Amino acid sequence: MNIADRDDYIVSTLRLRTLFPETDDVLERTHMVKNANGNPHAALEYLKHWETVAPLAQVL
Repeated sequence: MNIADRDDYIVSTLRLRTLFPETDDVLERTHMVKNANGNPHAALEYLKHWETVAPLAQVL
């Protein structure tokens, strides 16, 4: 699962399949979130969104 903020300067692409074309392990599923503008890449910003927390909760 790909969760991204368009302002996150580390995000290279919103389409993960373009980075890993040879594997079926990557699902084409991107969820957009809006993190705080001061630090859009911060992990704590991503963890404020249900789109990030719900998949983690399923694994844990």
